[in-house]
Amino acid sequence: MSPSDNLSRALDNIPDEENRTEPIKNLIDGLKMVQKEFIAILEKHGVKKIEAIDKKFDHNFHQAMFEVETKDKEEGIIVQEIQTGYTMRDRLLRATMVGVSKKPPKDKNKA
Repeated sequence: MSPSDNLSRALDNIPDEENRTEPIKNLIDGLKMVQKEFIAILEKHGVKKIEAIDKKFDHNFHQAMFEVETKDKEEGIIVQEIQTGYTMRDRLLRATMVGVSKKPPKDKNKA
């Protein structure tokens, strides 16, 4: 899973630029193809990525790393993924490390 994590980090940290040279565009496309092939190999062997964003927190599949105060989501919804988790034939291989929503504290001064 570490190669997939590293490819994801590399691709996520590429700045959005319209003026990329052709070799840089080709490098990015190549990295995306390697990642896609790696995921296909994992899936062929029964390893699946745990989809977490906008799902309800489940301690069986997720590890909460921090809470995010937000009015936009109900409490306990995953709003950020730090590290992807995986299952293999419905057994947990690695929990997804996530940030979970919580309601902001009520302001006692407003009445």
